[in-house]
Amino acid sequence: MAREDAIEMRAVMARWDALRERWALDADEEAGLLGGAVLAGPIGEVASWRAASMEQRMRLLIDLGVALDALLADGVKVCLWLRRPRDSMGGMSPIDAMSSSVEWIRSLRKAALDFIAY
Repeated sequence: MAREDAIEMRAVMARWDALRERWALDADEEAGLLGGAVLAGPIGEVASWRAASMEQRMRLLIDLGVALDALLADGVKVCLWLRRPRDSMGGMSPIDAMSSSVEWIRSLRKAALDFIAY
C-alpha cells in the first residue's frame, strides 16, 4: 500500500508543479496557498497533520485549476483573475482569499465546478 501511496503522491506533486507554473506563482503565493504560517510550528513538533493539510490544499487547488482552465480557456486570464482584488472577496484577490482559509479554496472550487456542470 505504501508504494501505491508514493506513486499517487508523485502524481499529485507533478500536477501541482504544472499548476504552479501555469499560475506563475511566486514563492510567497505558493506558501500562502499551501497553508503558509499555518504549516509552521515549533521545531521538533510532529508534522504529519501539516503534510495532510498541504496535500488536501494541493488537491483542491488542482481541481480549481482544471475548472478555471475550462471556464476561462486562457492562462493569461486565469493569472489576471487570480490576482485582481474582488469586492465579493472583501477587496482581496482570489489568491489572498485562498491563502487566508481553505474554506475559500473549497468555495471557489465548488462555484467553478458548479458553473461548468450548468
